[in-house]
Amino acid sequence: MKIPAATRQVQLLATDPGASAFVSANAGSGKTWVLTRRVIRLLLDGVDPGRILCLTFTKAAAAEMSGRIFDELGRWAGLSDDELTRVLSELEGKPVPSDRLAPARRLFARAIETPGGLKIQTIHAFAEALLQRFPLEAGLDGRFRVLDDTRAADLYAEARAELLSACAAHPDSPEGQALAELVAIAGDEALDRALCAVAAARDDLAAFFGGGLSTDQALAALPQALGAPAGASRQSLLEEMAASPDFSGSFLSRLIDALDASKSKSMPALADGFRAALAAADAEARRPLWRGLFLTAKGEPRKRPFTKDVADALPEANERFEREAQRLLDLERALSATLWGTRSAALLRLADRLIGLIEAKKARRGLLDFDDLIGRAAALLSHSDATGWVQYKLDEGLDHVLVDEAQDTSPRQWQIVEALTGEFSAGEGARSGRRRTVFAVGDEKQSIYSFQGAAPHLFGLTRQTLGRRLAEAGLPVHDLRLTLSFRSTAAVVGAVDAVFRNPGAHAGLSTDAGPTVHETVRGREPGLVELWPAVEKLPAPPPGNWEDPVDATAAASPAVRLAGRVADEIAGWLRSGARLAATGAPIRPGDVLVLVRKRGAFVEAVNRALKQRGVAVAGADRLDVVGHIVTQDLLAAARVALLPEDDLTLATVAKSPLIGLSEEALFRLAHGRPGLLWDAVRQRAAEGDADAETLRATVALWMSRADRGEPFVFLSRLVGPDGGRAAYRARFGREADEVIDELLTLALDYEGEETAGLNGFVDRLSRGGELIRRELDAERDEVRVMTVHGSKGLEAPIVFLIDPGDKPASEKNLPDVLTVSDGPNLPIVWRQGGAFRPAPVEAAAAAFIAAQEEEYRRLLYVGLTRARDRLVVAGLKGADEGADRRWHGLVEAALGTDAETVKDAAGTVVAWRWHARNEDPPAPPQPARAVAGEPAPLPDWLTRKVADAVPEPASVAPSRAATGATAMPFDPAAAARGSVLHRLFELLPDIEPAARAAATDSYLGRLLAGLPDGDRAALAENIVALMARPDLSLLFSPAARAEAAVSGSVATPAGRTVAVSGSVDRLLVEPEAVTVVDYKTAARPPRSVPPRYILQLALYRAVLGRLWPDRPMRAAILWTAAARFDEVAPADLDAALAAYLEAVDAGTMPADHENEIDDPS
Repeated sequence: MKIPAATRQVQLLATDPGASAFVSANAGSGKTWVLTRRVIRLLLDGVDPGRILCLTFTKAAAAEMSGRIFDELGRWAGLSDDELTRVLSELEGKPVPSDRLAPARRLFARAIETPGGLKIQTIHAFAEALLQRFPLEAGLDGRFRVLDDTRAADLYAEARAELLSACAAHPDSPEGQALAELVAIAGDEALDRALCAVAAARDDLAAFFGGGLSTDQALAALPQALGAPAGASRQSLLEEMAASPDFSGSFLSRLIDALDASKSKSMPALADGFRAALAAADAEARRPLWRGLFLTAKGEPRKRPFTKDVADALPEANERFEREAQRLLDLERALSATLWGTRSAALLRLADRLIGLIEAKKARRGLLDFDDLIGRAAALLSHSDATGWVQYKLDEGLDHVLVDEAQDTSPRQWQIVEALTGEFSAGEGARSGRRRTVFAVGDEKQSIYSFQGAAPHLFGLTRQTLGRRLAEAGLPVHDLRLTLSFRSTAAVVGAVDAVFRNPGAHAGLSTDAGPTVHETVRGREPGLVELWPAVEKLPAPPPGNWEDPVDATAAASPAVRLAGRVADEIAGWLRSGARLAATGAPIRPGDVLVLVRKRGAFVEAVNRALKQRGVAVAGADRLDVVGHIVTQDLLAAARVALLPEDDLTLATVAKSPLIGLSEEALFRLAHGRPGLLWDAVRQRAAEGDADAETLRATVALWMSRADRGEPFVFLSRLVGPDGGRAAYRARFGREADEVIDELLTLALDYEGEETAGLNGFVDRLSRGGELIRRELDAERDEVRVMTVHGSKGLEAPIVFLIDPGDKPASEKNLPDVLTVSDGPNLPIVWRQGGAFRPAPVEAAAAAFIAAQEEEYRRLLYVGLTRARDRLVVAGLKGADEGADRRWHGLVEAALGTDAETVKDAAGTVVAWRWHARNEDPPAPPQPARAVAGEPAPLPDWLTRKVADAVPEPASVAPSRAATGATAMPFDPAAAARGSVLHRLFELLPDIEPAARAAATDSYLGRLLAGLPDGDRAALAENIVALMARPDLSLLFSPAARAEAAVSGSVATPAGRTVAVSGSVDRLLVEPEAVTVVDYKTAARPPRSVPPRYILQLALYRAVLGRLWPDRPMRAAILWTAAARFDEVAPADLDAALAAYLEAVDAGTMPADHENEIDDPS
């Protein structure tokens, strides 16, 4: 591939490590190549990798760029001297001396070994790292965490509930009054949307309140900022509206008489209208009646209000009517400004309090959202008291800043970039002798993320201002254009230029006025652009089967028919072995990219149609994890485990792949049942029904697991050992794996933030949709269907661009709140209904719609330029109004006259085809290229159950070591009494022996008052006597330790290690011996110590014996209910321990003792 000299020169200047550069790059012109080569040339020029910062728009772009750099540097390490010399000479545009080869080969290792690696990251990742480095300067907790969307939604819900509760508790507060005003005019959903919109625009709200006025003053001035007369109120304007100077008194009486006398049927009706308005009870009731006489429903003056006979009778009537209509228009606008202003003020007051609650919660919990990262970083670098210090520290470590996708950078993000690079051209930064550069590359024509704050004009503005500042400091800077496409054929780029040659198409495409200009290095390679006729709506068919889903898309709908044609076309290519004309390679599913403006009926229909025709399709590019059917099934299983009496949920999981009952089996179990479905299932299972037993046993297993309460464990077993993942993968493919993995991640995150509980997790997920973006990889050889937004940075040999047929922008696209450009501090206004809108709101709405139409055309540019070889433009036929401004209309207007018309056998036009001039003939057939096929079979050991192997015993508590023993029956009363005595044995050793009897009587009298006096006295006497035994007196003295923690390990004969952890009720360490005592609270102590307690003492003895190997170890059980002390013989302890360790080696001991129930000890 020979690159033209002019393009090669631009590439060399753009990658020049000694000069700053701003590059405007057309789609497919090698933007990423230039960016990566600039980084490589910086490294080759000796720049420390740690002094380079490259900011990208997405994590995927950062990963791709980093991968390309390391791939290239790694390749250099293996090249011969001649090959490396040629590569370096081509990179730098001049011969390279041999002494530069060795440093070039070491670049890979040098970049790898840089602490923290090459700084190629998103702006958000950089901001997070910056704030972590300077948390005190930013006023943050050093351990702050970044909120995800789900947790942010939870915080919003918490703050909203707190706000509403406060308003309800204090209705006379400013917030309470504001809420009362809003709920009177808006429903819950509308109000919540508005509050959410203002919360999302909190920076704009802060700017509004930061205009030098107090909050109350700013809100009070809002109506006037929208055009309301000073001092006007709703009531005063209504009263002024009712007092008409032109239609009152004698003239109005004469007018009504003339109307009644008119021969026209409409004039008496008009007279009745005047009489009805005059009879209205008050100004509020009169307003709609009076306004309806002079203005239309759209708020326009009525035309020809009076017939000729009325006008002849009252010549001045028409002139008076025009004046009154204009007066009413002016008053309606003033009234709308007043209403919009006061209602918006109420919303902003409420939202200000809501934002304050959210911010307080984030501050208490050490949380930041993504907007906080950018805002805090920008403030730290520009406006904080520590700005100088932070910039000084950063200035020591940054010499080169590179910005990718500069057209999608928001104003706040540009503020960060300018703060980082400000010292490059000022003071010592410009005179330090260090070469310092700024590089930004982008394409305003591809700025399509305005909903994320992107401001495409700022790239052009920054290119001018920053470039001028660098030039004035005497630093070299280049302003460059890359117009040569390395991606698309001449047919495709020619079609793009033809479309945007139309002034209406390229208006607002970029700050550079004029049509697009593209060249291509593939100038003579054959390509093809097709335009299909827009699919029209057919007459409505007769009603279908009443059992059909109400939301099912009809087969005759335009979306389904177009999806069918797209699928037929692709399936036909694959079936016939069609080839790409430019390369001769056979068309594969992975070669095809289907692009839409937004997800909807067509996306679902085309995915379904492709699957029906056996074409591999990747599925949706966005997955609603919570809304996905796989998640819904798994959450339904959790709900059933918690509440099996829920009939509908139980029936749902019964038919799901988790259980798999047929429709007939479920009907047999459910139909005619007298009560709950769960009761019927258990009854039929007891009668021997196999389906019922399957359902009963599965749900019972789930219920036993739900008691543990950990959502991750519950779900992982459901999709793992129970076979749920395999069942869903068979139905949904890899999409099921992605949903399940994300759901398990959500479960783990929930357990890390909240008290683990299955019910709480289900409730959390029922409130929000967790969206994941799927990377639709062409290497998987599947047709990809996605939005144009999602296709940014992608390309494909064949692209279908689908026009949905809707308007580029309309009133329904307006946001719930608008920032109005008039006024001293940019008021925020809540968009409301009605025929009249304040003039500033009209201007803001018109500007928003105009900006959306410009972005609509940029979306068209992005969609068209994804195609390498072949482009198909199709769409749905929308309303005739504005058809020439829609994608399909713009392409048809540009290519229709020069295109070849294609008709079917019936003579119907099915397409228009457009080729570039002087194309070469199709390339000779090439063999099919290798694609990622089915994965290799998994080894059998991967799916073999772990139980087949001898398990390693887990950490064991001595009290639960002998889990096979029979537990004593649980007696609550005995357990309570045992706890009291257990505590007494802990307290008495710290009391003087002479005072123990009295203390024991007092303690037992208070806590065991229900015990007969004789029994209580005997018990107290036994306890005191036991502690007074000469051989035990030291054990029950302050010299011994109570509740001593014991932790260690013992080894089995086979060399396995068993971790032991527990606590000893009483431990006495003497110079000649060590005594271990464990209390047991059984109401009726056995005659001898049970084996399980002997094992418990043996494990304690084994661990403690390693601390004091030279001292004899005594071990005993103290039965608190009987005040009896039973010492266990050393031989019995040795035998119990040996038997246990042999059982561990044999694999007969359970690996997990957490769920074993101990006796009440």
